[in-house]
Amino acid sequence: MLYPVSCSPQAWASGPPFVILTAVLGLKPDGSSGELRIVNPRLPEFLTFLEVRDLRVGKSLLDLDFPRQGDRTSCRVVGRRCEDLALSIPTDEISRALDRILISTARFKSTYAKSLS
Repeated sequence: MLYPVSCSPQAWASGPPFVILTAVLGLKPDGSSGELRIVNPRLPEFLTFLEVRDLRVGKSLLDLDFPRQGDRTSCRVVGRRCEDLALSIPTDEISRALDRILISTARFKSTYAKSLS
């Protein structure tokens, strides 16, 4: 029986960079329904600009630019080759309002569930 050496490439090691990039850029893709939400992207301090080319979501390809000015990172769609893709980029204010609504809803459900027991 052969055992791979510890320094050989491992499949699990290739995933984390994409997971981190997805989280930093706030990408919420849903290829099966043809939707991409970009929620609250945040580039680290050492990075002022990031471009993403040929991002595949379902059958669509997108080119996105993420410029950072101060604390704020925005997203610009600079290219789109797609069938039907729903693209949503809420502003910071909308994103914060949605977070407050979700938190309030969770608190209400928790309080309601306690009152039933």
